[in-house]
Amino acid sequence: MKSFLFFLIILITAATLSGQSLDSLVQLALENNKQLESFQYRLTAAELNTGRESAWDPPQLQAGYGLLPVETRVGPQVLRLGAQQQLPWPGHLRAKTKVASSDQQILGAEEELTEIEIAYRVKNLYYGLFNLTRKNELLDNFDQIYKEIREDRLRRMESDRASYSEVLLAERSIEEIRSKKEQLFHQREAMQHALAYWLGLENIESLNFEDNFREEVPNFIHPVEPEIHYPTVTRIDLTRQKISHQKEVNQWAKRPQITLGLDYIINTKRTDVEFPDNGKNAFMPRVGISLPFFSKKYRHTDQILEAELQTLERYKEDELIKIRSEIESAQSRWHEAHTRLQSIRKQIEITEEILEIVEWEIGSEQASFYDYWKIKGDLLGYELQLLEIREAMQTQKFIIEKFR
Repeated sequence: MKSFLFFLIILITAATLSGQSLDSLVQLALENNKQLESFQYRLTAAELNTGRESAWDPPQLQAGYGLLPVETRVGPQVLRLGAQQQLPWPGHLRAKTKVASSDQQILGAEEELTEIEIAYRVKNLYYGLFNLTRKNELLDNFDQIYKEIREDRLRRMESDRASYSEVLLAERSIEEIRSKKEQLFHQREAMQHALAYWLGLENIESLNFEDNFREEVPNFIHPVEPEIHYPTVTRIDLTRQKISHQKEVNQWAKRPQITLGLDYIINTKRTDVEFPDNGKNAFMPRVGISLPFFSKKYRHTDQILEAELQTLERYKEDELIKIRSEIESAQSRWHEAHTRLQSIRKQIEITEEILEIVEWEIGSEQASFYDYWKIKGDLLGYELQLLEIREAMQTQKFIIEKFR
């Protein structure tokens, strides 16, 4: 029964995907992704850490028993009970809170980066599956044409107007198309599994496409913006901000630390004399001051944090160069694909004209069937190239959209 219910859920889920647009699938992926879900727990932990950093250190309780009691005027000290509390500098707590808040902001930038990557993956896979469907439709069309040609050649053989080699040429084309369709089937399976992962689903049985992508991707190329706002850059800036707050924490930590304490001393009575305070217990207030600025630890911490700041500065410069390079490379690849697209379209147009002429010449026996068969194969190759070029252009468009 459980297996049947699980199978039913999968079918319902697959049916749900049968009419969804690209935007709705991206939204579904953002809602179901486990990595994004984990960010909510990490952000909750970061919020709790902010509260923890703003709290005082816990008080310390102490107890001591005199194995060799110290003799005093009022009697031997046998037991000492005490408590002490370090008094933090208010600025120290504020600086530690800023560090924790920076961790929250860094997590926010990482979450945004993950959302962008998920959307990019879903878009690429969605368009890839869309393009595979168009390739499959194209191959179905040519498969039907070659099968009609084969039947025509077989009929002509009966009246000695065609040879068996012409039938075999048609058979060869049919087999090539069958092989290509089988390859497309396996590609589709792999892409559907990948898309199911990003959507947070067990499986995708089928996917109908509501989006009607334009025949030609519009020329969207724009100059690279001088100021790039991307989560990887934001994360570096926030990490630098966090280190600045850590330096502030270190400065406060170098200041004298004051500790207040109170001891309760229990004494026993003296046996050699008698006086009113004999054996009286006592309270003893205590004040402690630590001088951390004598330690090299804090000076070394400052040097380490400064080195990390310098490292992040160089890393940011490298990240900006890398992003600009990726955008410009995508634009160049888009232009290169657009040039090939125009060339392929022209070749398709010329090939179709040649095909019309050859079809007429075959009827008047001025051209051979082989010429017709070869040109028909060229046309199929050009049509498949056209779909691949469009996919390449769309991929470059998705890459640039990541940084917009």
